[in-house]
Amino acid sequence: SAASAKSMVIDLRKGHPHVRNLPHAPLARAARRAAARLEKGDPASAEAAFPLNYCSDVLGTRHFCDSLAKYLGRAYGGPVSPSWLMTTGGVSHGLDLATAALSRPGDTVLCESPTYFLVHQIFADHGLRIESLPTDADGLDTCALEARCEDSGKPPPRLLYLVPSHGNPSGATLPEARRSRLVELARKHGFYVLADEVYQLLD
Repeated sequence: SAASAKSMVIDLRKGHPHVRNLPHAPLARAARRAAARLEKGDPASAEAAFPLNYCSDVLGTRHFCDSLAKYLGRAYGGPVSPSWLMTTGGVSHGLDLATAALSRPGDTVLCESPTYFLVHQIFADHGLRIESLPTDADGLDTCALEARCEDSGKPPPRLLYLVPSHGNPSGATLPEARRSRLVELARKHGFYVLADEVYQLLD
């Protein structure tokens, strides 16, 4: 039947983990610790320890950014400054903010194909011209990227969007040599790279 066939479909567009892999118990413990901080001392002290009001720091609360920087530093094996971080309401929100800050309507954005299924609408909402680049088993074809950048008959790209690690939906991971070449091309041709690294720490 159609219903049974639908239940067998695996939707590769969405990077949703299986519920058994979600850290319910650790999150519950963290929530209890956070709630305990709210009950300590006077309201001003509680707010300072765990802000619930509008935050004066638009990048995120200091405690969270400090903690995240330490975590990422351990994961990356190198220093990460809290000043490099900004809290967003998810990847799509972050992409929307970055696109608004780094481009103008009419600019060109290059995307690997296939790509994250929601990203085209984000770029279209900002009035960008969207062009697709081919991929293979190793991800984005940097030779095709180079040829596109050197095509004098087309406007230079302003942005390049890709998912370098465990690409969505391809699953490909861009090799180090291609990553280095991509950075060289970005510097040479003056475009920004929006690296959607939601899966990088799975390695």
